[in-house]
Amino acid sequence: MHASQASLKPIILCPLEFECQQLEAAGLDKSCELICIGPGSESIMDWAQVNEVGDREIVLAGLAGALSPEFAAGSAHVVTRIIDENGEDTWTPTLVLEKADFPGEIIATSTHAPLTGRIARKIMNQETGGMLIDLESVAFAYAATKFGWSRWGIVRGISDDFATLLPKGLEEWIDESGQTRWG
Repeated sequence: MHASQASLKPIILCPLEFECQQLEAAGLDKSCELICIGPGSESIMDWAQVNEVGDREIVLAGLAGALSPEFAAGSAHVVTRIIDENGEDTWTPTLVLEKADFPGEIIATSTHAPLTGRIARKIMNQETGGMLIDLESVAFAYAATKFGWSRWGIVRGISDDFATLLPKGLEEWIDESGQTRWG
């Protein structure tokens, strides 16, 4: 493949290395450029500030938690709107992606640390209208706007449904590059 052909491949950003590995195992590395950027909004902004997207399609793909009971663990969703954690600023992806498991609008929001319990998830859902929660979607939407990405989208798989209680300190299991910390 020529360098010019490679530069036309869509970009898929994954916060975590194992997310990239799953997409690679599914064969997406043959048609897309898969990049692990590390978790959190800071990783999105750091990557966006030093990489040129141009007219290429760019997708944020990875895991999210459910903020309401209708989203099952293991399901995949194309995000149709992003709302900030204050419920004020919103963005609409410009890239039309094939719908995954849930018909209708899918609203994602972000937080700075994982929400470990149902009460926190319910409050976030009520305050923002968000249906999915992650650490990166808001920063990705903001970066798309700030850096003028013309074709961007978000796909999220549900790792933890509404009823799942996450262990405290979960964020310490992954390092800043998206690698799993062992031991």
